[in-house]
Amino acid sequence: MTTATALTAAETGQIVLRMERDLVRLAGRYDERKYPPAELARLRQVFARPDDVTRPDIFAALVWKDGNTGKTNYPHRQRALAERIKRIVASESDCAWRIATSGLR
Repeated sequence: MTTATALTAAETGQIVLRMERDLVRLAGRYDERKYPPAELARLRQVFARPDDVTRPDIFAALVWKDGNTGKTNYPHRQRALAERIKRIVASESDCAWRIATSGLR
């Protein structure tokens, strides 16, 4: 049986230094035109209160996830999936809608 030991400050520092380059590189690839931060902030606020989530909010979240916010012409498969989910949710009763969104808490 092995016993886990805590990392020393020096070991933690080495790990951070090794990861820093990759994290900076990945952060530099974030495309704010494709994934608008303002829309992400809005969606975070909306989904923080699951009882207030609307069907259009779900559609908007799916569109944002695929990097299509603000676009009028994006891949048919992505549009079809978002529309399908929107229809499924729209076809449910309000009771079922509340049950489905209660798991978001």
